[in-house]
Amino acid sequence: MTHVYLIKRSKGGARYYALKWKRSDGKWQQESIGKVGAMTANEAKAARDAKLTAIGGGTELRDKPRAMTLAALLAADGESIKATRSTATVRSSRLAGDSLLGAVGDMDARKLTVQHVDRLVNWLSAPHEINGRKMPACGKATIRRTVITLKAVWNRARKRGRLAGNPFASVELPKVQPKQKRIFTPAEVEAMIEAAPDAWWKAMIRFGFTTGLRLGELLALTWGDVDEAAGTVTVSAKRRADDRLEWSAKSHGERTVPFDAKAAALLPRLRLAGGGSAHPFIPAKRLTHLLTLQASGKLPEPSQWMGEIRAFDSIQRTALGPAAALGTFHDLRKSFGTHAANAGVPMHELCRLMGHSTITVTATFYTATGGDVREKLFRAFAMAG
Repeated sequence: MTHVYLIKRSKGGARYYALKWKRSDGKWQQESIGKVGAMTANEAKAARDAKLTAIGGGTELRDKPRAMTLAALLAADGESIKATRSTATVRSSRLAGDSLLGAVGDMDARKLTVQHVDRLVNWLSAPHEINGRKMPACGKATIRRTVITLKAVWNRARKRGRLAGNPFASVELPKVQPKQKRIFTPAEVEAMIEAAPDAWWKAMIRFGFTTGLRLGELLALTWGDVDEAAGTVTVSAKRRADDRLEWSAKSHGERTVPFDAKAAALLPRLRLAGGGSAHPFIPAKRLTHLLTLQASGKLPEPSQWMGEIRAFDSIQRTALGPAAALGTFHDLRKSFGTHAANAGVPMHELCRLMGHSTITVTATFYTATGGDVREKLFRAFAMAG
């Protein structure tokens, strides 16, 4: 147990209360807490007790952190999470760090305060510039995500003994209105598949809707992950190879998901259209380009592997009409979750199929109230009336 001693020391002809304790290397650490006279003895004792509690509880470090610039801290954190986090998480952390450097400069990381975090929030709220690139004012969701990301960076730094506190922990984050779910009906999906221009898009829509796989998961699939006899696909991380792309699973675990007969019927056409690609949903020509980028260390995020993602809007307009509410490709996944839940798939099984960490995520973000539930509610209130 660390002992914290209350002492008095002289400096410049004045007397000060100070706290003294031994670091893990056996050397003494001192910290002035107030001038004798301006601070009472009881106040000094209370400060000593608070320091002892903080060090014992892990909210303050026993050893004084070494000087480290923000740039150095952010770079060290980026290296530390490469092997354990998805590429999307690493990229988000890097972008958040670039924003912080742009807002406050490359200062001593130990001296970052809540006021600096407030400066970051205000800086993001107005047009700004990052790495020489002019950026528009960020929305509340982006600001919230940036602060949460940096909060995680500082928490990791604290666990490694690089910092003593976390100025991001006490910041009040802006409230963000959840995005409206666009739940596609089976009929709408059939219409979109009919309107799709080629076998590739037909299969993407069908598999996205009937398996609930994320866009990156679909694109990262290899033919070895597809068991046509069993009617399942297996989602797992991929190591770099000469004929396939490196990819980290968001759920950090392997899972197997079934697909229906209509999806199975599209596989022969998809294999033919792929031109020998190891990835079912990345044609050979596109894969060659991405493999070149991978070899040079410039492989983009999985969401950018598919060059024609905006064509999904055009397919929706053709299939559903110009006045129809458009959804994103990710809404196919939300539609899968909603229809599966309404069909009676237990929530714990649906959580596993969708690769979520908790049932709460599945229930909150990936399911919506179905028509049969609404009818039951209406009947119940009608009877009550």
